[in-house]
Amino acid sequence: MVAGAEVWWQIVVVPGQVRPMTNRSRLKVDDVRAATAWARTSLKVEPSQVSTLPGVVSFVDFEDPWGNQLGFYEDLAPNGQKPPEPGGSVRDESLLVTDPPEAP
Repeated sequence: MVAGAEVWWQIVVVPGQVRPMTNRSRLKVDDVRAATAWARTSLKVEPSQVSTLPGVVSFVDFEDPWGNQLGFYEDLAPNGQKPPEPGGSVRDESLLVTDPPEAP
């Protein structure tokens, strides 16, 4: 999803019932909206709406078929620059802008 990037995803097999990850892993992409459309059509998952912390990051969340918490993020800060809002956080919902739902 990012030109020239490579990801190594280690799968661990444990005996017993399959349990999904309890934490979310997000993968960096060049275009979060294009990656969201790709996930919807290719992976057959229903991603959340894209949330954006302006000038910092846009991200989307989804679950794989086994219930693992995954997502994509797009870095919006120009290379080498710090976020424009000191203390801005994706945990502060008041700073996020969310895309409207897509029409079915």
